[in-house]
Amino acid sequence: MKQTIKLTAAFVLLLTIVAGSLYGAYSLNCDFGKVELTQIKIHSEFGTLTGLIYRPSDVDNQSYPAVVVVHGISESAQISSAFGLELSRNGFIALCLDLPGHGGSDGSINQAQEDSTLGVAAAVSYLNALPYVDGTQIGLIGHSLGAGAVRAANLNLTNIQASVLIGGGVGQTVSKAEYGIFNQSYPKNVLIIIGQYDSLFDIAELTDKDLRKLFNTTEPIKQDVLYGDFQTQTARELISPKTTHLFEH
Repeated sequence: MKQTIKLTAAFVLLLTIVAGSLYGAYSLNCDFGKVELTQIKIHSEFGTLTGLIYRPSDVDNQSYPAVVVVHGISESAQISSAFGLELSRNGFIALCLDLPGHGGSDGSINQAQEDSTLGVAAAVSYLNALPYVDGTQIGLIGHSLGAGAVRAANLNLTNIQASVLIGGGVGQTVSKAEYGIFNQSYPKNVLIIIGQYDSLFDIAELTDKDLRKLFNTTEPIKQDVLYGDFQTQTARELISPKTTHLFEH
C-alpha cells in the first residue's frame, strides 16, 4: 500500500514538473504575453506551406514592418523561433517559414527548379495581405539553403528592404541567372554572416574576390565595417563569428 502511494505521489510530481516546464516554455516563447504566436498555413501553387507568426500583442490600429525567417536544410520553422521572438519583441511581425518538405510543408526542395525562392515569395505575399503589416517594409533572413531562397526572392520582389544572408546565398553555390548578380545596389541593404569555421566557404576568397562588387570596393572587404548607407539602400556589412556552419544562426 505504501509503495503504491509513493508511486502515485512520484507520478503526480512528475506530471506537475512536466506541466510547469511546458507552461514555462510557452510563456518564454511568447515573452509572457507581450508576443502572440500563431501557427499558419500558406496555400501556394506548389502546395501548402506551414509556418509560425510572431507578432506584438498590440497590433490593433497599427501596422508593423515584417520579416520572413527561413531555416536551412533538414531544419524547420521551430529552429528559427528565437529570431521570431526577438524580432517581435522589437516591433516586427516575424514569419518563420517551413521550407517545402520541412516541418508541415508540402513538396520538397527539388521544387527550386520551378520556384527558386522555395516559398519565400508566397510568404511575402501572405504578409502583404495582413492588415497589421506594412507591405512596403519587408525584410528577409535566411540560413544556408534559406539564404539562397532569400537571395532569389530579392530578384523577384520589389518591396524587400533588407536581407540577412547567413552561411549561404553567396559564393559559387548559387546560379547567377536564378539569383541575380550582386552589385552596389542589389540587393538592398545586406548583412552577410559567415562563420570563421564554416566548411562551405573560404572567408578570404569572399572578402578578396566574390563580394567586392556587392560592397562596391576594389579593396579586400573589412569585417564589421558598414559599407554604403541606408539612405540610398546600399548598406552592406560582413561579420564572421567564431562558429561553424550549423551554429551560425
